Amino acid sequence: MIFKNLNIYRIKDSISQAELNAFLAKHPFIPCLPNQPESAGFQALFGLDTRVFTANDCHLISLKIEEKVLPPSAVKAEYKKSLMEQENKLGRKLNKTEREALRESSKEAMYPRAFCRPSEVWAYLDCKAKLLVVNTTSARIANGLSQTIKGCLRSGYMMPIKPNDDISEHMTLWLTNDAIPSPFNMGSKCEIGDGDGTIRYKNRLLSDEHLQEYLKDDMKASTLSLGMEGRMDFVLTADFIIKEFVLSEETLAKIDTGAGDHLESEIGQLVLMTTEIRELVDNLLSVLGGEFT
Repeated sequence: MIFKNLNIYRIKDSISQAELNAFLAKHPFIPCLPNQPESAGFQALFGLDTRVFTANDCHLISLKIEEKVLPPSAVKAEYKKSLMEQENKLGRKLNKTEREALRESSKEAMYPRAFCRPSEVWAYLDCKAKLLVVNTTSARIANGLSQTIKGCLRSGYMMPIKPNDDISEHMTLWLTNDAIPSPFNMGSKCEIGDGDGTIRYKNRLLSDEHLQEYLKDDMKASTLSLGMEGRMDFVLTADFIIKEFVLSEETLAKIDTGAGDHLESEIGQLVLMTTEIRELVDNLLSVLGGEFT
């Protein structure tokens, strides 16, 4: 339940559990129909009769996705077969527009036979810190989910958080000086580049002399692994996405499991995770010049 990849958006409204649940009920998950390439919708959580699970002023939600999986080699073979049949039938070569239409129709014809891959995307609205946090590596899915949730907010305000300062400039400076402002500490990997390519460093000291030479040649950091007071580790990107987020064993030990049943455990995890992420966002914005508004 602890999120791993944090796509963070700023909201301006609070919303009740009942209001959010009623809104999500209008966008339910319905399994993929035979000719559909993809289906997505919000599902009930933890076997309860609700699509919203609330704790610590945060509403946890889950988007379920089913996607038809079509191997490129199979699509290509189906297209070639259809192309040969069509050209033999017409007695001529198809033009570019006809070939593209045939390629698409060949793909659509395979959907009923395709394997359906399910996945879940978890997110929560923090009504205290005014955040939407989406746990995914896909920018497309994160933005799609955020735009859907935007529809239930009175102000309609939903924007990715953007610090005032250039994140890449800060990360590059931290690497160059081998120092970072409190409460953060340097990790052991980063990515740097100059627009023409990317160099990845992993599991080594970031004061490495070769890395420092690259930085002197005007390469900039695009990602940097960081820690915060021994409580968590993560990778910060130049566009303010937090990847590989993990809480330390010492932090996880603070989870209040209550009576020890499943729901009590989920509440404990949600309270701890959302509290830690609130402080992480506040501290990051503090060292990155505040939030652009």
